[in-house]
Amino acid sequence: MVSTVRHSLEASPSARTLAALNLGDGRSVAIWENRNDRGRYDAPAGHAFSLYLNGGDGTRRVDRGRESGRAGTVCIMPEGRNSEWEITASFRFVHLYLPDDGLKGAFSRIHDKDARCLDLPEVTFVVAPNLSDPLARLAEAAVSADLIGADGAVADLVAGLRPSP
Repeated sequence: MVSTVRHSLEASPSARTLAALNLGDGRSVAIWENRNDRGRYDAPAGHAFSLYLNGGDGTRRVDRGRESGRAGTVCIMPEGRNSEWEITASFRFVHLYLPDDGLKGAFSRIHDKDARCLDLPEVTFVVAPNLSDPLARLAEAAVSADLIGADGAVADLVAGLRPSP
């Protein structure tokens, strides 16, 4: 079985899913709560977009230094990129999971550009309203099982990804 960020969290004894919504075509969204954990994503399949909903100051990316997360910050974990995390305090976050072909197809349609123009950066703990607003709407959609709202939020998130020149 190919490992994804979601599979790694599901295997954690500390992480717990609070809500989840299958969006079809390999896309899904989940709200998680985690505390006192350590995790590693080894070349995961698919892309994961994360928004810290509550807390996060006890979360740091071990392989990136001492910076901690905080509510309202975004992380992008592109397919195939390793990362290691340490969680020392409870926090709540939403993840959007997109397969590579699905992200590239949506990017190409929304931006009317070749998918090769998508340069998805690896991002940790940034303030990015163009991503955090759609991710917050995805969290709401997961709780209310609103597939139409979730599809709109995914489209807005992909529209917020800038093509490379």
